[in-house]
Order: sequence, then structure tokens, then C-alpha cells
Amino acid sequence: MRNVAIALVLAVSALMLGSLGWKAEATMPVQSDMLSTLVKKFSQAQPAACRGWGKHCPPGFVWTCRPARCWCAPC
Repeated sequence: MRNVAIALVLAVSALMLGSLGWKAEATMPVQSDMLSTLVKKFSQAQPAACRGWGKHCPPGFVWTCRPARCWCAPC
């Protein structure tokens, strides 16, 4: 009987806490005409790595050499 009472109290408290967040609404901080420019600037698509894992560098980098030294440069 005690387990039922605890489960009932937890269920009621969860419903009460859920009802507090029910009225939350999102707002747009920018004007609608600016939205298309923002979408073009920020995209969730990431460019593919240029060569994958190389002998010296991880994906997204290429081995670049100059007369003085060599390093992993972003592609």
C-alpha cells in the first residue's frame, strides 16, 4: 500500500510540473525577411573531409610542406 501511495504522489507531482511548462512559447528574435540570410549563413550540413585519414593528418587536414617545415593544414 505504501508503494502505491508513493507512486501516486510522484505521478501527481510530475503532472503538476509538466503543467507549469505547458504555456512556454518560442519567439523569433529576427524579422522574417532576415531569416533566409541566416539560413544561408548557418547550415547544419558539414563539408566532407577532403581526403580522410592520411599518413600524418586526421580527416579535414592535408599534409603541407614549405621549405622550413611540414604541418597539417585545414583543407
